[in-house]
Amino acid sequence: MTTVSPMKKSGLKYFPRDPAAEPTLRVGHLLHEMCGASSTFIYRLVTNPAVINSVFCHHRTHQDLYPHAQVSMTRGSQNVKRISRKIVGPRLANRISKHVEKLEWRRFLRRFQPHVLHCQHGYHAVRYYPLLKSTNLPFVVTFHGSDINGATFNKEYLRNLKVIFDKAESCLFVSKALQKRAIELGASPTKSRIVYLGVDEPDFTPTNSQRTTDCQFAVVASFVPCKGHDTILQAFQNALQTLPGAKLHLFGQGPLQDRIQWLIKSLQLEDNVRVHGEIQNSDVLRFLAENIDVVVQPSQRDDAGCEEGLPTSLCEAATLSIPCIGTNCGGTSELLLDDETGLLISQRHVAGLEHAIIRLAHDPALRFRLGRSLNSHYKEMIRSGHGLDGVTEVYHSVCATSSRRLNANLQEERQS
Repeated sequence: MTTVSPMKKSGLKYFPRDPAAEPTLRVGHLLHEMCGASSTFIYRLVTNPAVINSVFCHHRTHQDLYPHAQVSMTRGSQNVKRISRKIVGPRLANRISKHVEKLEWRRFLRRFQPHVLHCQHGYHAVRYYPLLKSTNLPFVVTFHGSDINGATFNKEYLRNLKVIFDKAESCLFVSKALQKRAIELGASPTKSRIVYLGVDEPDFTPTNSQRTTDCQFAVVASFVPCKGHDTILQAFQNALQTLPGAKLHLFGQGPLQDRIQWLIKSLQLEDNVRVHGEIQNSDVLRFLAENIDVVVQPSQRDDAGCEEGLPTSLCEAATLSIPCIGTNCGGTSELLLDDETGLLISQRHVAGLEHAIIRLAHDPALRFRLGRSLNSHYKEMIRSGHGLDGVTEVYHSVCATSSRRLNANLQEERQS
């Protein structure tokens, strides 16, 4: 195949070197944040060893937890916006900031020369679409949950999302439920693919306790409405009449943190519920393995339409063979098959959740069986053509299509 110059500029369009002529694919990832304390699945994607990865992001946190050498941040545009807002006003400051961001984007393309771009969230794809369309590079988008489920509540976002569906070479979804919803909103079935992202296998093994009335439960989730903390606290209060020694551990932070603290106090749960806040993911996993008997994910569809894609905390519990209780929300039911790989209840069902808590607390043998079944089922989900290998396959497929298109365009240019 004909090889194109590394970064031939034509107007605002950039033509990368033919992917077929390169020994290893180069992928440019677009993020808002690199990376949140709980973003282990994102970090696995941007460090995929099968390709050469680079990252273009708005800001960066937790560099000690998630090191990465090839990261470009939009610092210049942020600084220009902050300074010029005081001088020329917000409207002109935004225009100047966008121009500087374009310059930073071009610098990123020249430096890392990606063959394909990967937006790690639907919101990021909409946010960065002006930059995406300024190139001839194919792009892929991974959708995680709220970026699809909340679309009907924002007409402008939905309109932009349909553009992304049309222009993206491939749309990846973390659950079947999310893919189905996206297709209803206009995503192409032929471009859509399920990718269960997977989480890293822990370096330690869990302790299989025989606790009953002093059973230890955990919820690992941001303090936001769709995570259902109100439901678990009410159900746990009721369950304490049967399980007076039980403990509930909450890991996370978010806008509802003050409300959750108030609810714990008003329900008189201070002695039985502990809020750990947001801590390192590895420390959370170690705590789960060493102390927790059951992981609970009481997710629900909130008033803004947001709901789970596939809860990362349940995937992490699966790697530890810890039994789980979840709600029939989003992709949870793909991982938790009721009475086979976990206990599945209806959303916002306080009595149902209370019953599930008591049932697992009183039956260590059931906890052991469900935990082992969940671990096997999760591994089979990842093995069945998904996970990082599935994402890598998408990259190669997209680049093969891009390569054919690129060479066809070159042929047309020569003939004309």
